[in-house]
Amino acid sequence: MKVAFVYSEMEVLGIQYISSFIKKEGHVVKLFFDPQLFNDTVTKARALSRVFDFKEKLIEEIKEYAPDILGFSVLSTNYAWASDFSKRIKDKIDIPIAFGGIHPTSVPEEVIKNKFIDYVIVGEGEYAFAELLDTKLNKKYLNSIKNICYKNNGDVYFNPLREALADLDSLPFPDKNIFYEKMPYLGKSYTIVTSRGCPYSCTYCCNGVLNKLYAGKYLRRRSPENVIAELEEAKLKYKTKQIFFDDSTFTYDRKWLKAFAEKYKSKISLPFFCWVYPTNVDEELLEILKFMNCRAVEMGVESLNPEIRAGLFHRFYTNSTVERAINLFNKNNIFCVVDNIKGFSGNIEEEARELADFYNRNRPNKIYMFEHRSFPKTEIRELIKSSKESPKKELLPFTINTEVTTCVAKQLELLLVLIYFLPPSAVRFILKNRLYRFFPPLRSYNLLEMFPYFLNLLKIKKLRLWYPIRGTRRRYVHYIFSNPLYFIKGLRRLWV
Repeated sequence: MKVAFVYSEMEVLGIQYISSFIKKEGHVVKLFFDPQLFNDTVTKARALSRVFDFKEKLIEEIKEYAPDILGFSVLSTNYAWASDFSKRIKDKIDIPIAFGGIHPTSVPEEVIKNKFIDYVIVGEGEYAFAELLDTKLNKKYLNSIKNICYKNNGDVYFNPLREALADLDSLPFPDKNIFYEKMPYLGKSYTIVTSRGCPYSCTYCCNGVLNKLYAGKYLRRRSPENVIAELEEAKLKYKTKQIFFDDSTFTYDRKWLKAFAEKYKSKISLPFFCWVYPTNVDEELLEILKFMNCRAVEMGVESLNPEIRAGLFHRFYTNSTVERAINLFNKNNIFCVVDNIKGFSGNIEEEARELADFYNRNRPNKIYMFEHRSFPKTEIRELIKSSKESPKKELLPFTINTEVTTCVAKQLELLLVLIYFLPPSAVRFILKNRLYRFFPPLRSYNLLEMFPYFLNLLKIKKLRLWYPIRGTRRRYVHYIFSNPLYFIKGLRRLWV
């Protein structure tokens, strides 16, 4: 069968794995990519997004390709985009549409209600989607396919869930080509996962939903040999220069990591990025990461308030653990990014001051401040209803909590950006005298996102640190200049 996948903004491994799996079965696959310029998770500019709106062009291309089925991999954060795009496609083309991914997995009963969605894939999608294609969408045979929801004569059917795939090594390597054809520069920064699932149970994370769905049996890992084989192929095929290990927590299994490190050092040895958990970080881990050529890590701190961190987020460590981890990364010259979730303290200014003071004393290389999003079926949705530290309004179904982003909090976030430039004594003086009140109340996420890239260009030894720049940002240049005629048409749309 001819299969079309649609995705936006960045590459996604879910589609890549399913594509390689169904290609082995003889199916033909094509990706239709919406770059979402100036309307992505970081950059919002309504006028420019109208100029560079590729959706109508993509719909015409899909119509010309004439696939038998159209698939979307859907996060909660792009569910609105996927729904709107699917409806626009359905209005013009009579084609079956399937939604898979974490959002449909979390709330399939809500997603399947949409008239423009015909199938929902729940959980892991390789076998389910392949079996769906094998039936040639004949509804007489759909009741035997685990992991799918479907409609038949106006009725909705929910099939049982199959067990999580035990042997991840049995899967073919992800089909990177379908994304690299659209964004050829992506191959230089190769994204890979060595596992599925996470050993931790953070209440705000989708891994908690998956652990519950699979009765605690969702965490699995590929063999070191299998991962190395994929990376060797990437080096040869794409001339890869750096690696993104996108596991939820790359360092959770020390025994596996030690076995992998030897093979990685001898056969790959490219600079890489990975995600770490504060309690994993010690001198031994740093020795392993340095040996492997790790250049950057990202670590969730989330809150410095022990009650919020443990009671609400279910992350169990102390501030001193975080402090030790940051200092170890600094000592070993590994670029350290820290994530924080704001807005759960009863005193927003005090929460922000505490963060600014802590990160002034223990300086990571990059500080993220995220507003909480309440995703479907996550445990935190129930906890915030009863917590005295909860945000002012309940977040349904997964909206950004904007009420807690006060003027003073934005001003203090700007101070977090200035930490990159100012000496500790200057930051202490600003905090002590509350001089941040005179700062412009900017939404500083974009600054936090971009400043470290510019700082790495400075001729200061401490700042000359390797940090992996994901290729997704490069799509702006690629799509703006790859089709000048479409750019001109976009300008006409802006003025009409």
